[in-house]
Amino acid sequence: MTNIPALLHIRRLILIAFPIVAIAAFLNAAWHIGPWFDEFWSYYFADPSVRIGEAFQFRWTTDVHPPLFSFLSWMASNIGLPRTIEAGRMLNLLPLLASVAYLAAFWRFNRQDRPFLLTFVPGVFALVQVLATFAEFRSYFTGVSAFIILLVTLKRLHRRGEERLEGGNAILVWSGQVVSLGLCINLHFVFSILAVAVVGTFAFVALLRGDRSLFLAHLLTGIACCLPLAVTTAFQWSYLTATSKDYWLKTSPLHAMSLMFQSILMPLDQSTATTAAWLGALGTRVLSREARRADDLYAVTLLVSIVSSGILVFVYTAATGALAIRYLVPICILVTAALAAACGQALRTHGLVQALFLIFCLAAIVDTSVQAARIPQWNEAARFVAARQKACPGARIAPLRAVLKDNTANVEANYDMAYQYLAKRWHMTVGALDRMPGTHPDPTCPDYYWIDNQFAAARRSEPVLKAELLQRFPKLEGCSILTHVMSSDAVVFEVTGEPPTCHR
Repeated sequence: MTNIPALLHIRRLILIAFPIVAIAAFLNAAWHIGPWFDEFWSYYFADPSVRIGEAFQFRWTTDVHPPLFSFLSWMASNIGLPRTIEAGRMLNLLPLLASVAYLAAFWRFNRQDRPFLLTFVPGVFALVQVLATFAEFRSYFTGVSAFIILLVTLKRLHRRGEERLEGGNAILVWSGQVVSLGLCINLHFVFSILAVAVVGTFAFVALLRGDRSLFLAHLLTGIACCLPLAVTTAFQWSYLTATSKDYWLKTSPLHAMSLMFQSILMPLDQSTATTAAWLGALGTRVLSREARRADDLYAVTLLVSIVSSGILVFVYTAATGALAIRYLVPICILVTAALAAACGQALRTHGLVQALFLIFCLAAIVDTSVQAARIPQWNEAARFVAARQKACPGARIAPLRAVLKDNTANVEANYDMAYQYLAKRWHMTVGALDRMPGTHPDPTCPDYYWIDNQFAAARRSEPVLKAELLQRFPKLEGCSILTHVMSSDAVVFEVTGEPPTCHR
């Protein structure tokens, strides 16, 4: 470690500023980014006016995610929290602060892991995917927080043969391991698969090293954590099997492997700042020629766990087809942990490089926050039609589903609730879902047919989009239709005209 007092002082200031700036950046993104369709599902499932039995039977178990997060959100809404998407996002502060508190306690008891923590935590916070999960009202950030703690505890358990784990530290590590694994398994099906793959890999390595007690501990805690998922999945099974036959998301096993490969590379190639941070860290490790056997073995085990994760993801995708790259955030965290284990000690030895690493990570976090805060999501089209109705009060707004042939349970109710939520937010009046306006048209004002969640709309031609509208509403055939394609997967059709050519 460097002996230059000024550098030590600068590094200390950076360490103090890092969590403050990072949390502020996360909150900035969460408060300003617009809502989107999946968040309205969380909002719908958390409706406090619905009793728990009804919510479980008719909402939470007719979903393609485990019901744990919906239950937690429903509990939060019943203690009087504001019923807004932004308030739902603020619930992510709970796993964030709990993780920070746990890592602080872990830091105190486990000195040998401090170089790893000082590299892993900033590196993982700098991931675009981690901030993105915080800035939405979904289960992903809670799962991400749990996965971070899971990897930290696995690291300590992995080297318990070299340094005994006892007393309060043993309770701390094992409780963190069990709770984090339980959350990972019961929040999201893909997170569950990845957590099982990682813990299974570490359990197998423990067996190879002759540590049968650790192998059995991993096996038994894994079984215990899987039991709640098995019970809830039994309630969901009929719906899951039915909806998987015609689910909107269809990913081939080959494409799934492509997504896995992208997730592995993402931590190194997200921005100039993150690339510079990790290249500097890796370069310092190579030049230092320092080896830390326990950390290196941990890093190798993580890389092996990526292989086992890939095998399970391949099987899962072949069976369901339901995979998106956002489900693979834990892979990015795995790679970050492996890099941190390999480089942590070298960075601690070279204080200037470590200070630069932290600065680059912080720059990446701030930049990601600023960019995310500018994403309008569903606010873009809502703002557009609200302004048109304000300018011409007789303008009628018809909200539409993106796809009519959607067998997802409660999808119509969720769309209707989402559009009504935005109507209230933007002080406008919208009509019934998927219906032509019921009132007589104002000849001086256009009608607006608003379709949000219309994926890839920008890549489809105006005639194609217009043809889809006319297929739904043939009466508009003789009307003048102006198509407005938004940057956030929304389309608004501005319809004008009068009889006898137009019957709007």
